[in-house]
Amino acid sequence: MKIIRILILLLFCTQWAIGQVAEPKGVEIVFLRYLVTNDKSLEDGIIKQNDGVYSLYCRGVSSKDITEKISHFTKFIQVNPRYGLANVYANRGLAYNELEKYDSAIVDFDKAIVLDKKDPYPHYFKGASLASLEKHDQAIESYTEAISLDNKFVLSYYMRGMSFLNLKKYENALKDFGLVIENNKSFVYMAYLMRGIAFMELEQYSKALEDLKKAKELETGDQKNAEDLMNKVLKRMEKNK
Repeated sequence: MKIIRILILLLFCTQWAIGQVAEPKGVEIVFLRYLVTNDKSLEDGIIKQNDGVYSLYCRGVSSKDITEKISHFTKFIQVNPRYGLANVYANRGLAYNELEKYDSAIVDFDKAIVLDKKDPYPHYFKGASLASLEKHDQAIESYTEAISLDNKFVLSYYMRGMSFLNLKKYENALKDFGLVIENNKSFVYMAYLMRGIAFMELEQYSKALEDLKKAKELETGDQKNAEDLMNKVLKRMEKNK
């Protein structure tokens, strides 16, 4: 969400320079700084010193209760402040996702996309919601849009690969999981595991075993999952002799 915060500040500075918005004062300045820095101390200060709209935003971000979080964000949107709307729609969408209210989440992500066309995250989050609804073709479109805005957004490649896997488009899945393996250590275990499954479904068993063995050797992963899949591959190999 860092990209959203930076773009909000740049947009404000442009509008202020051409006289479209008034110079921010008091808590607005603090809030703009908070959107850019995500400084927890600024968030706490806004909550403690202000009962207005920006406090609602910060209370929504900091709340542990999902229903309460949605309530704060909804009130913030109803007041319609000058700053933070794209961010708050995205955050409320994430909260709806946690409640498995995926249709409501998608509506909010779409609103965030309209308000900030350059940020890849709402597209990614929308894709995840669509995938949860088993709408994998549409999910792929959203992940692809996120990638077009940030071609280093590795998690979008991984999730798009998962949707390709669900649609049995194994060759496409191989490409996405391969990109994850090449570019990100955090998801390499799952990428090897999922690419191993794709190779298995394509009956490329030696490549499947190679990937699953690499997954098993990684300390960050669950060795049992890799072992179980390796056994599944070996059984298929035996059956196809």
